[in-house]
Amino acid sequence: MNKYVFLLICLLVNIFIGSSVSFAEMYVSSGLNAGLIKDSTVVSDGAEIGEFSYEPSIGLVFAIGGPLEEGRVEVEIGYRTSNVTYNRKFGSREIKTEGDCSLFTVMGNSFYDIPSADRFFSYIGVGLGFANIKIDSATGSDNANLIAYQIMLGEGYEVTKTIIIDLQYRFFGTSDPRFSSAGTTIESKYLSHNILVGLRYNF
Repeated sequence: MNKYVFLLICLLVNIFIGSSVSFAEMYVSSGLNAGLIKDSTVVSDGAEIGEFSYEPSIGLVFAIGGPLEEGRVEVEIGYRTSNVTYNRKFGSREIKTEGDCSLFTVMGNSFYDIPSADRFFSYIGVGLGFANIKIDSATGSDNANLIAYQIMLGEGYEVTKTIIIDLQYRFFGTSDPRFSSAGTTIESKYLSHNILVGLRYNF
């Protein structure tokens, strides 16, 4: 983890603690995340040399948050993993290398809750933070630290005043990751559509 990632974590924590969060009404949450990652063109020195093809990802997220005067904020830690195939082009030939792609994230999220009927309520949210992406394959492994963002649409159900079930759609993306492969620097993209089912506990 380089110094820029460390500084970003400190900034997220400072924003969270320095905001007008009511610590008497904090919550913790966890969720199961399933995602569809968009296939990505692989580029080296401006030329297209192949494609990353991803299988659906699965992951977990954990968060701690609290209410603001308008909405709520939280700090979230997440992990997800999926299989990836690197389709490398060599003229008219194509070589496939299979591997694993893992993603560790630390995000600062902000939500606005929209009251609706009975115990249901809707909400929208945005998040900003960092991601560490790692790809392991038979030819080696490499990782990159990236800026990450997400947009969230959700529906909550109050089982009780303290227990809430969440169902979310998330669009997640990062700055373009760069990897070293066989002595060559390659660049791609990481964008995904996600469904999260979670449980929130209000203190």
